[in-house]
Amino acid sequence: TGKEGLHGAPAAPLSGIFLLRRGEADRIEAVSAGKAASSVYRMIFQTYVKEDVMRLAGTFTEKLLLHCPVWILTAKDVSPSTQLMADTIKKEVFSNVL
Repeated sequence: TGKEGLHGAPAAPLSGIFLLRRGEADRIEAVSAGKAASSVYRMIFQTYVKEDVMRLAGTFTEKLLLHCPVWILTAKDVSPSTQLMADTIKKEVFSNVL
């Protein structure tokens, strides 16, 4: 839900993953599953110390990255970067559906 506490529908198809970074300019870069794996794994697996839970998180990360595109969004300001995410999803994901 992020620091704003915003959240919506309990379930929806996942169209992609954005890894957020702060930077001097707004830009977006598609990244490979291999490059995104450690960041996505750390988001899924945060505080568990049991080996079986760690393995489950790894398996889930692998399955997730096989089915979802990943981008790194570097943003200076929230509003333009939010529009950049929306435009990217429309262009890269939904254009393949129609």
